[in-house]
Formats: sequence, C-alpha cells, structure tokens
Amino acid sequence: MDQARMQDSKQRIIDLIKECDELWDILERNSVWNADDYQKNRSMFIAGYTKWYRSTLPIIRDLLPERVDKFQSLFRTTKRSWINDYTYTIQDYIHGIYLENRMKVYTDGITSNRLKEQKEILKDAVSRIDGFTFDIQKFVKINPTITGQTSFSTPESGKLLNVELADEHYRHLKNEINLTFKNGLFISTFILSRKLIENLMLDILKTRFPPISNENANLYFDRKYQIHKDFNLLLDSFEQRKGDFPIDTEELDQFIQELSIFKLKEKANSHSINDIPDSNKIRSCNIEKIVEGFLEISQMLKEESPI
Repeated sequence: MDQARMQDSKQRIIDLIKECDELWDILERNSVWNADDYQKNRSMFIAGYTKWYRSTLPIIRDLLPERVDKFQSLFRTTKRSWINDYTYTIQDYIHGIYLENRMKVYTDGITSNRLKEQKEILKDAVSRIDGFTFDIQKFVKINPTITGQTSFSTPESGKLLNVELADEHYRHLKNEINLTFKNGLFISTFILSRKLIENLMLDILKTRFPPISNENANLYFDRKYQIHKDFNLLLDSFEQRKGDFPIDTEELDQFIQELSIFKLKEKANSHSINDIPDSNKIRSCNIEKIVEGFLEISQMLKEESPI
C-alpha cells in the first residue's frame, strides 16, 4: 500500500512537470508577438501558473525543504533594491511589470528562464522519492499532492503549519495551533486555525478597502456593536468584492470554496461547530495552503500600492 502511494506521489510530480512544460510553451509562443495573441497567451499563462505554483510549493516544502527559499524567490522576492534582469520574478510578469527600454517579449524570456529553474527544482523531487531507502512506515506523513492519502516527509515537517508569519501575534497563534494539533486537541486546532484565517482575511479587506469611507468600513466592521465582523460575514464580504482583487476569477472562486469549510452553522437547533474534527479532518481543511493564499494576496496588494 505504501509503495502504491509513493508511486502515486511520484506520478503527481511527473504530471506537474508536464504542466510546467505546457506553461513554458505558452511563453515561448509569445516570442512571435502581436497584440491579440500576446494578451491571450499571457492570460492563459497567469491562470495556469497560479494553480501550478500552489500545487507545487507544498511538494517542494515537503520533499526538498532546502530548496524552498530558492523556489519561492523565483516567483517573488522582497530582497531587492530595484528590478533588473537578475531580480525580475514571475510575479512581476503576472503584475504586468516590464523592464524599461525592453520589448515585452524580453521579459517573457526572463520569465521563461525563471520557470525552467523551478521545473529543475521540481524534477529533483522525483529523484528524492526514488532515493528513499529507510522505513517508509516511520516516514509517512500527510501527502501535499493527493488529498486524503499519505506521502513522505521528515518528522520535523510534521507540524500542521510551517509557514512563516511576520506578525508576532500570528506567530504565537501558529505555535498554539501546532501544539494543539500535536496533542490531539483537534477542536482547539480547528477554532484557533479559524481565528488565524479570520484575522488574515480581515487584514486583506482592510488593506484593499481602507476605512476611509462608511462603504469600505461596513465590509468588516459592525457599527452597531462596535466590533469587527466574524468569519462568516467577512467571507461574505470577501466573496462579494472578489472582483476587486488582482487574482484570476476561477482561482479565487476555488480559494473561497476552500474557505467555506470554516463557516459555522447558523441554525438555532444545531451545534456551531459543523462536526467534531479528527486529524484527517484537520488535514483536509488545507489550513497551511489557505494561510499561504492570504499571504500571497497580501503581498500582491502591497506591491500594487504606490511607494
């Protein structure tokens, strides 16, 4: 059984490599440029790459933790003073940032090279699986590539949340989430995770719709009770204004669907928590993936803001 799951994980990586090749082909088609085809290809690349990156990053983190920083830096980076041929990232391309005095196809070429570097890192994940020679039973953890199945990760990566958070309060909350999960306190894990996601969503709404008008503030603040709105109402606001975020609509719809698992029941005769979660239920919530999604949106909004 474990051998079969290992093969499934390997096949998933191979499929992602093929998807990467397809994305690379889209960029290459833009080497013969005309306005109509260029925009069409660019839109196809952005929609496909966003899904590919979100699927691939957990695999790199799980199988190649020493390569995560490099893989992420090819997508985006904050460690630069200016944008040039060497610091240009795939996120720059997605945001429509081009180098001065260069044709658009020039930055397409840079983006293509960044994608090829990410592909080479992903290919190493295949050899990492092939190189496993130790007791699989002791090494099996939750699979980031196949929902509900198992894969291979080190004991150190057994935390529920490994994502880096800049805010000190969020770091403390993350530590408590990991601690409750480790000790099997899964209701606490669910509630604390919901609170973290709720606050990240609130931050996003405040950033995109600053409280400079009643219309904006009403999206996340209850004036009657003078408190911020809870998760369910924040998610409603987020969904209603999804068109105001610089994200592919299909991708954002999928993200909102993942968030809906944290909506609590509102019927008077039902428990507020949907059911009593266990380890598998918590894992299936894709909490780290959701947190990373909000961090990516936050970064996009910051980069959109004028300096």
